[in-house]
Amino acid sequence: MALKPIDILAVNETRRDDLVSSNEMSIPGYCLERNDRNRHGGGVALYIRDTINYECLLNHDSHINLEWIAVKVIKPNAKPFIVGTWYRPPGCGIEILNAFVTLLHHLETHDLETNVIVSHIGISDHSLIYAVRKSFISTGAPTIINSRQLRNFDPTMFRRDLALAPWQSVENITDPNVAWNAWRNMFLNICDSHAPFRRKKNIPSTLFERDKAKILASRAGSSETWMHFKALRNKVNITIKKAKVEYYNSFFKNNWGNIKKTWKGINTIFGKIPQPTRIHSLKIGDTIYTTPDEISNRLNHHFCSVGPILANEIPPTNSKFTDYILPLPHFATRVITFKYSA
Repeated sequence: MALKPIDILAVNETRRDDLVSSNEMSIPGYCLERNDRNRHGGGVALYIRDTINYECLLNHDSHINLEWIAVKVIKPNAKPFIVGTWYRPPGCGIEILNAFVTLLHHLETHDLETNVIVSHIGISDHSLIYAVRKSFISTGAPTIINSRQLRNFDPTMFRRDLALAPWQSVENITDPNVAWNAWRNMFLNICDSHAPFRRKKNIPSTLFERDKAKILASRAGSSETWMHFKALRNKVNITIKKAKVEYYNSFFKNNWGNIKKTWKGINTIFGKIPQPTRIHSLKIGDTIYTTPDEISNRLNHHFCSVGPILANEIPPTNSKFTDYILPLPHFATRVITFKYSA
């Protein structure tokens, strides 16, 4: 999801209920809207990129018993549009389709330009249907994380190189900015030689083999190709589960006694990851503010005026704050002197 330009992802048959929190299903960089049934089947969900301003149209009090969810995407200076998903169980009747066909007949279909594509993916037996709509939506700044490789790190050699570094040359520099840059470059060069930065691919080759097998199975349609795809899919799932077990075993072992990191790992397992709250629009009265400057100014005005407004509602009084402070009781004190002799 982080590497693909997907703005809204619809998922059917989520098989979740109220006991599964949204944090456990969260994806970094996306907001989640869901309509659950139970863990035995059904349920729909929408993942919306967190830079998109939207309004959820799901009404849980509606008398219509449908497994659906939709959002209205709101754009500044443009008409909003609706994106939704609807799950129809295999054993459900077709009566509801009559109303759906009637709705389609009422839509304007002349001069219709569409771009709908079907893609074969390896994570499911079903194919992915996706559409492209020309619309400018801010994707936000990318988050890039670089880490150092500490697998072959030798603390003794690292400390030796630090001791042999010509730090006295930094002490002779009178300009603090130049001295800081010289010290920083010298220290980072030693760090790079012992713990270089790494960029590791997140997708192993088995994932590509699985996706390739899914495409071949969809084209050939034979039982042999489908069995080969399912075998690769199960292999990938088992590999991912084993990797997670090994990672968390190593994580808790290396952080034994560190309460902060231990709880961080536990919260990661249970999906209790704090998500930043993004404000895409602010409605005050009948006016909707969407630009960052307008939202910031309105929030600043609100919080700056809370104190004066509250103070104006308090009636004037001649009381002083000292009237509410009780005096401390008087205690007799005595100084005791001790003398010590060697």
